[in-house]
Amino acid sequence: KTNMSVLLTGFEPFGTHVVNPSWEAVSLLKDKTIGGARVVAAQLPVVYETAPVAVQKLWDSCDDVVACVHCGVGLRGKIRLEMRAHNDRYVRLDNASTAPATGTCVAGDKSYIDTSIDLEAVLGLLRTRMEDSDQHVELSLNAGRYLCEFTYYYSLHLRRAPVLFVHVPPLSDELTLPILAQRLTTIIECVLSVCRTTPASLPAPVTAPDVSHQTLNAVLSPSASLVPRPPITRQTSVIMGRPAVGLGVIVKSPRQPGSVLIGMRTTPGKFGDRCFALPGGHIEFGETFADCAVREVLEETGFEIGDLTQGPILNVCNEQAGYHYIVIFMIGTIQGESDEAKNLEPDKCAGWSWAPWANLPQPLFATLQALVDTTFNPFLSS
Repeated sequence: KTNMSVLLTGFEPFGTHVVNPSWEAVSLLKDKTIGGARVVAAQLPVVYETAPVAVQKLWDSCDDVVACVHCGVGLRGKIRLEMRAHNDRYVRLDNASTAPATGTCVAGDKSYIDTSIDLEAVLGLLRTRMEDSDQHVELSLNAGRYLCEFTYYYSLHLRRAPVLFVHVPPLSDELTLPILAQRLTTIIECVLSVCRTTPASLPAPVTAPDVSHQTLNAVLSPSASLVPRPPITRQTSVIMGRPAVGLGVIVKSPRQPGSVLIGMRTTPGKFGDRCFALPGGHIEFGETFADCAVREVLEETGFEIGDLTQGPILNVCNEQAGYHYIVIFMIGTIQGESDEAKNLEPDKCAGWSWAPWANLPQPLFATLQALVDTTFNPFLSS
């Protein structure tokens, strides 16, 4: 009988995921022995206030933990091994329609924490143990800024044992539940093997904070969700005299033919106030264009998008306003069944609505106006 444990978690259903494949796969592995370690599994709530409590309880239930693997559902395509978790910008509402008032996981802690597990070594082992592993598994620096990354950061913050977050795709005809469970088993075996051969250098464990107060600070109720949050600090590439780089997302829906999602900016005193714009923002370090598009749309509207393609790249400059951006446009389609967007950044946007591409409301934000002026049409295949 093994005296080692590996913690394994998945999430309850949320949003359009009426069945969450992360928990379905994890539940099949509960109490099994993988790589010489007993699997201790738990389902986590998609609620900011209670998820850390459940994570803390799980860690406290075992004193022989060699690794922790959190799992959540991600985008279609590959399984993604997340390299990093961020501490801020948690604005998307959870299953209880709440979000941390300050947008942070652990007050006063680091802006991000990287996993101590050598994931390049894990990928190397996977290539020897999983057929066509490069087609099924990849590394990622974007864990999504929702309960997945929130939970990941909290476990990394505890510094008790090596921690990894694994994003699994939705189930499909090609990716059945047994196949997903087997791939997850192989990933855990490789993680444990790497942890044994290259022991992680972990700082001393921290004393767990009172997760109901310090960690979450304060949780907004639905009625208080429109209270402006503190401004979010973003690093841009702006250097004196040089343009910045931004990304705009043309969001489409099969139920809204010929229309795109736009919102009115509410940034008093700033360039573009009261103008209509696409979802979008700045590209974070390590992100691909597609990663940025998915994250920004999710953070601003709550929509998950897929079928991503790249559109034009424009040089947009307004010298009088001191505005100069290189803007990449991405095109994506809503993956869920609802077309009702949530206004998750009410301090920056008056709300989201669908508008015909051929008859967009005025005035348009400079970047969207520049795109329209090119006569580009996102609904033409060419």
